[in-house]
Amino acid sequence: MSSPLPPATKQSGASSVEFLLMATVICTLLVVGYDATRAWMLRQVLLLALQESNRAGITLNLQPKAMQQQFDRTAAAWWGSEQRQQHYYQRFSSRYGFDVWRLWQLSPSDQDFSQHEDKILTRRSSTGYKHINTQHQLVQHLNNKGRHTQQSIFGANTLHTQLIFWYEPSLAFSRALVRLLWPTDTNTYLQQGKAQGLVPIRLHASLPMQSHPIQWPLPEHSPIQRVSSTAIGSLAWHPELPRSFMSGEHQNAPHTPEKGTGTETPPSTPSSPEPIIDEPTLTPSEPTESGDLLSEETACKGATCCY
Repeated sequence: MSSPLPPATKQSGASSVEFLLMATVICTLLVVGYDATRAWMLRQVLLLALQESNRAGITLNLQPKAMQQQFDRTAAAWWGSEQRQQHYYQRFSSRYGFDVWRLWQLSPSDQDFSQHEDKILTRRSSTGYKHINTQHQLVQHLNNKGRHTQQSIFGANTLHTQLIFWYEPSLAFSRALVRLLWPTDTNTYLQQGKAQGLVPIRLHASLPMQSHPIQWPLPEHSPIQRVSSTAIGSLAWHPELPRSFMSGEHQNAPHTPEKGTGTETPPSTPSSPEPIIDEPTLTPSEPTESGDLLSEETACKGATCCY
């Protein structure tokens, strides 16, 4: 005779619900880890593409067409071919209404072209756009010491760029989490991506110019944009002023208070005398360029190198 079945309890089916909840959490974590891994791998490809784009910019007078082509050519390794890459770009643009990536040229900015323009190069050029001279930068720095500029000629001749590439999360839950946790941005392009729940991959790079920068016109639909100094604060990263042997020459100068203010400080103990360095002198046999505003002796006085 078979034994009777045990009476049903109130916990019937609880194990199935617990398993369902745990499986949902585990699957979510797996998908999030998958997205994080793919985003990191894509970041490495984009970092190389950004560096190659900057190299094209510093050697080709900041031509936006050459920078864009070099970036797309290098980044195509992620999709396997340029055809699949362009197909993804078109699908992304039609779905979200904006480009999948954008490159901001933070330096040289529009203010740099206005303050450090070489008018002789501009007149000689057939383009008609403003030029910045990359030669004799120390001479230009010494001549502009009395002028108020946003940054020195060394910073104006350094290409600073920031890249933002949008990554699409696989789960709608991940996109909703991005929209919830992402702080408010003042940049319109970043606000568009936040509204769609996309994850921005931010990269930046800096390289010294090897050719004269040219202020090429950049249309609004171009993926490469040049920003003004006042708009740099809306981005996550902005370049610092470059440090050179001329940048801190007045920072350590002793403060001399005015007489009668009661803030006079006693003289400090004199330090050991600095070593005397022989300054370079020009001999009649050494050639000089008549086009320089300063002679090489004046330009290189007290400097360890010339630009």
